Amino acid sequence: MFGLRWRVFRLWGIPISIDASWLIVVMLLTWTMAEEYRRELPGLNVGEYVSMGLGTAVIFFACILLHELGHATVAEPWAFLFGALLSSSSEAWRSWKASRRPPAKSFSWP
Repeated sequence: MFGLRWRVFRLWGIPISIDASWLIVVMLLTWTMAEEYRRELPGLNVGEYVSMGLGTAVIFFACILLHELGHATVAEPWAFLFGALLSSSSEAWRSWKASRRPPAKSFSWP
């Protein structure tokens, strides 16, 4: 989204990058979950609520990463290789439109 992206690591030959916009989402999700935990589990200190919120955000993003790796793994035989998992839906849409094959080839096994 912001164009600022950090390459974190490669997994099964797929480069994994984080866009700067995801940091904002992590902060908002951490804050939202910390507030929810504060309401549901009174009596803890602020650091415990924030760490539980951050843990929830990390687990949430790990699930997204696994989901997107599933797409990358399934897309490989169909030659829908984007070169990287994209962290913004608008970039993914543009990349998909640029790489898609004719409809008859899209539904056939390679």
